[in-house]
Amino acid sequence: MAVSILVVEDDKAIRNFISATLEVHSYSCFTAENGEQAILFATSHRPDIIILDLGLP
Repeated sequence: MAVSILVVEDDKAIRNFISATLEVHSYSCFTAENGEQAILFATSHRPDIIILDLGLP
């Protein structure tokens, strides 16, 4: 089973770059563009890792 990673980033280009890079290495990636989406996803899906932009608006 692949490690699941939640990428939380408000900049779409950066979010897509990180996700695509991780998927090439067989990680299962999910994305969120804000904190609210991240919390909803994380509480229902329990990702193994969360990569978070600490400068979210």
